[in-house]
Amino acid sequence: MASFIAKHGRRSVSAEARRAVRRLVGAVAGWTLVVTTLGALSAPAGATVFSNPAPIAVPGVGTSGPAAPYPSAISVSGLQGTIGKVTASISGYGHTFPDDVDVLLVGPGGQSVILMSDTGGSADAINVTLTFDDAAAASLPDGTAVASGTYRPTNIGTGDLFVAPAPPGPYGSTLSVFNGTAPNGTWSLFVVDDVGGDVGSISGGWALDITVALPTITSFNPTTGPPGTTVVITGTGFTGATSVTFAGALAAFTVDSPTQVTATVPNNAVTGPIAVTTPAGTGVSSTNFTVTSLNHSREISLAVGNRAKGRVTVPDGYADCASDVPVKVQRKTAGKWTNVGSTLTKATGRYVVGGTSAPGRYRAIAKKVTLAGGHVCLKKVSPIARS
Repeated sequence: MASFIAKHGRRSVSAEARRAVRRLVGAVAGWTLVVTTLGALSAPAGATVFSNPAPIAVPGVGTSGPAAPYPSAISVSGLQGTIGKVTASISGYGHTFPDDVDVLLVGPGGQSVILMSDTGGSADAINVTLTFDDAAAASLPDGTAVASGTYRPTNIGTGDLFVAPAPPGPYGSTLSVFNGTAPNGTWSLFVVDDVGGDVGSISGGWALDITVALPTITSFNPTTGPPGTTVVITGTGFTGATSVTFAGALAAFTVDSPTQVTATVPNNAVTGPIAVTTPAGTGVSSTNFTVTSLNHSREISLAVGNRAKGRVTVPDGYADCASDVPVKVQRKTAGKWTNVGSTLTKATGRYVVGGTSAPGRYRAIAKKVTLAGGHVCLKKVSPIARS
């Protein structure tokens, strides 16, 4: 009795009288608490919803003790990365003395938070849907009726006991305890009615809305270098990364850990931010990686007949220095090189120039070109060809 008064001393005599009357009427007239399940719970933008719509009896047997099932479980799978935010909801909650009900959420990694305990006073809760969100404006009420809405996790008082298989306390007070942890696995909802005399249920079950954290880039080293430079990128949420880019240019990379990626500056990179993309989204660096060398050497071949034919190639693979770039063909006359014709290469780097039917020595020149982004295609002269 002393422990009852210590935990529930705020109950008035009239409240206890009302409970007694309800039990008496129930016994005489076969009174039943009816709770209607609300519709499906919606998720915040970008979240993935996992739910267990099976009803939860509170308590499972008699008028006090663990609910049934205990716990109610949700299996989460298929998410990449770590948790950025979690909200939890219960649907169709009803109880004839809400102050008796304690609810504990435990994640797959063992982190836990009390969603509500000793809230709502003595007024019946009927057909209530509650969403628990750290960002909510208000906590659940202590001594007044619980209404449907979004609330912060609320624990009134201390000394809540959740029997095994629930983990022992202490328990968290905010849903942020799950941030940065792996979302996949079994989530468990432990519900207890801690004082006898009343009953209820969560007839629509419960749901989790899990938002996976976007990757973030906090630093990279080195901060400058030419194409081919190995860059170590540090941040968070890199698990399952699908691409790394330097100012939009795709780079080869390896994921070393959830907080580190190693990438190679691609040949077509220009100065700009680094981005890491995962199934959760894209994280972009707040500062630029500076590409310090953009020079690309080239090769040019030449074969002469009625027409001059050849091809421009780029050893480092930067194809823009071979495609649609100017080439001129010259013939040596009286000791001087004289232009015969010029053209632009095709996308393959190949070119054709007429006017080379006269006997003599010929050469082709891929002229130096500076492209958008600062890439420099260096001048290259072909070996001499004879006609």
